[in-house]
Amino acid sequence: RILADVSKNKDDFSRPQAIINAVFEELKIALDVTQYQTIGEWAKWLMLWKKKRKFSKFRPDASPSKDPLAWWGYIFQMIVEDATERKRKWNWQYIGDRANARENYIRLYKKKMLQGEDKMMIPEKMIMHNIHKFYPYFDLLEWRRLANT
Repeated sequence: RILADVSKNKDDFSRPQAIINAVFEELKIALDVTQYQTIGEWAKWLMLWKKKRKFSKFRPDASPSKDPLAWWGYIFQMIVEDATERKRKWNWQYIGDRANARENYIRLYKKKMLQGEDKMMIPEKMIMHNIHKFYPYFDLLEWRRLANT
């Protein structure tokens, strides 16, 4: 299904001239070995960047040779933060909340695909928005795959 919103006013540069939304049932891509490896390296870099960005708030301004104590504190803080995050994901409350979010997301995503987003109620849109903010992108992709099966 392809929806296009084409602007009639060619002199208005405050918005794009055309906005196209495309929903595909299936998308096939052919990659050679080099392209596949490049995508894998990019994904690995993205994960490392995401982790580095998460801890950048603790990073000291001085170099390690000028303030080694601050850097040891930084390393300690990163380890504690990472362990706390892993521990949070393995408690029963989080597991139950994630299961409920998954069920809600699959139900709402199916409704969105069948009826369109404009037919969804405002509370349903808010639930989807909160799930998008809280859960990782790869979880959402997996839940969408489950909704499409």
